[in-house]
Amino acid sequence: MYEGEKKFDLVVRIAKSANTDADALRALLIPLPNGKQIPLNEIADVNFISSPAQISRDDAERRIVIEANVRGRDVESVVKEIQEVLDAKLKLPEGYYVAYGGQFKNLQEAKNRLIIAVPVALLIIFFLLFLTFRSTKEALIIFSAIPLAAIGGILALWMRGMNFSISAGVGFIALFGVAVLNGIVLISYYNRLKEEGEEDITNRILKGSAARLQPVLATAAVASLGFIPMAFSTSAGAEVQKPLATVVIGGLFSSTLLTLFVLPVLYSLFYQKRKKKMKINTTANTLLLLIFSMIGFNAKAQTNTLTLQNALDLATKNYPAIQQATLQTQQQQALTGTATILEPFNINTGLGQINSNVFDYNIGVAQGFKLPNAYKAEKNLLKQNVSVAKSYETVTKNELIKNVSNAYYNWLFSWQEYSLLLQTDSIFADYEKYANKKYQVGESNKLEKINATLQHKDLILQLAQAKTKVSFYLTDLQKWMCTSEQYKAPLQFTQLPEINLNDTSLVNKHPVLQFLQQQVTAKELAIKAEKAKGQPSFNLGVNAQSLDKAKYFYYGGVGVNIPLFKNGVKARTQAAKFESEIAKKELDKTQQEISTLFLQQNQLQQQSLQQLKYYQTEGLPMAESIINAAQLSYKSGDIGYIEYIQNIKDAIKIKTDYLAAINSYNQTIIQLNYLLNR
Repeated sequence: MYEGEKKFDLVVRIAKSANTDADALRALLIPLPNGKQIPLNEIADVNFISSPAQISRDDAERRIVIEANVRGRDVESVVKEIQEVLDAKLKLPEGYYVAYGGQFKNLQEAKNRLIIAVPVALLIIFFLLFLTFRSTKEALIIFSAIPLAAIGGILALWMRGMNFSISAGVGFIALFGVAVLNGIVLISYYNRLKEEGEEDITNRILKGSAARLQPVLATAAVASLGFIPMAFSTSAGAEVQKPLATVVIGGLFSSTLLTLFVLPVLYSLFYQKRKKKMKINTTANTLLLLIFSMIGFNAKAQTNTLTLQNALDLATKNYPAIQQATLQTQQQQALTGTATILEPFNINTGLGQINSNVFDYNIGVAQGFKLPNAYKAEKNLLKQNVSVAKSYETVTKNELIKNVSNAYYNWLFSWQEYSLLLQTDSIFADYEKYANKKYQVGESNKLEKINATLQHKDLILQLAQAKTKVSFYLTDLQKWMCTSEQYKAPLQFTQLPEINLNDTSLVNKHPVLQFLQQQVTAKELAIKAEKAKGQPSFNLGVNAQSLDKAKYFYYGGVGVNIPLFKNGVKARTQAAKFESEIAKKELDKTQQEISTLFLQQNQLQQQSLQQLKYYQTEGLPMAESIINAAQLSYKSGDIGYIEYIQNIKDAIKIKTDYLAAINSYNQTIIQLNYLLNR
């Protein structure tokens, strides 16, 4: 059909009953504009031809789909080969083009996502490592496990004849997260040995690697064994499971072996570069590190060491009570300006006061005054309120120093207890290892072996409790410092200097007593201020009176306000006197309590000094001797495991009691410093 230069194809839909007979179709009548009809075969050729049963469309375009399954090869390489052949040999009509979909399209989309997901995963891993260790160098050392793991994952795919797929890419992401665990185990244990005083880098690596061989192997084995059923799966979904599991198993195998060799060497090199110590250049030393590195870690954040002065500075700066006391002082200082406020200035006027035909008016002003001693009494009271506020500020600061010091030394004490349990853990670990060997060679019964295991597990529970105690006291300290930052305790836990109390009158300088004394003075000045309110006050005024437009008369006046009824003033004065007496009694009571507390703390100081002297001269040397003798006697067979355990526990109790004695003594010194305002 033509419309001018435009040409359109016509499509006719015919009822099913008539569309199967070619003659019937040819005989269909076509109406003409003049009303006549002609058969269809006069204007068209009617034939049956083969055509698509369904016409598919996509994005408003017709689409012809050619499907193919791929076996034994990866989809991407097959599509690229098809594309090369079609580009070279297939010439499509204008408007036609070829697009590749299905699994290939999914692969392309997944690759685009992996290009973003993999770098993001690596960055997150590195960021978490940095947060854990607070050290870029140590984070990089552990991060080296990722390329080592990737080597094993790639080799495992190659050995099993598998192509890289999306599931394999996901497996690499999972592998990278697991691979760093072994590095964390080793590095954190090296750092713990360093905190416990092991400064020699070689000994630290040898001890740490020997102690953490089993955790390293267990970490890798648990993850690898869990993926074995997936690696050899033949059920539905195996094409997704097998590449993922193969990557994880192969990567963990290589990363575990290479980490045990490479990571200790990197740690040694980084440490030497930082400290400029301990040159390990010989082949023998390097070999030792490589061998013993197969034998590491307990993750622990590397944080700043907190001193008592740092804690006090933070608390003084951040604690709201200090800021509140400072604001109260500033408030009282601002109120001192109200002492000389005069009565309101009065302006008055009057009209037509004289009965005459002349318009008259007057204007007057007046000002009221109190007696000078009333202003003085008010000013003295306000100044004293400033002194009271300053004393309260001193009391608040002194209380804060005491609370922060108590919390700090409790936290330090809990750290020392935890460190002592760590040392005890190594003793019981050796005991368990030796008891197991004795049982294996038939030198002891099963009861001794079980006892060794139970003792070690019980100590692990104590370690967990001690760690919780450390966190509890740190939280208490953070409360006073108004911060959530994590800190590391100093290694040294020493006793505070002794306080020689030659002058017992020093206790009278305690800030609380000074504050109460200032309050007593303020109450006495309040009595004078209340009395002054009952004194007469004066008014001075000047008036101008007009009789006509040209004449003015001026006159002045002085008035006295005399309170005739002083019941209210007397009542307030009497109440102020009672408040003064109450403040004095409070001062006397507090002074007696502080004096008694002072004497008690002094006695506790002397008692604690005697205990510390005993532990330092006799107790601690005796504890070390007991441990050494018990270990030698047990291994030589002179004593049984029951006597060995009892001796070790007795020695550890002596050390624990010594730490408790130091903490008790330090708390006493803190209390005495608080009483003396030091």
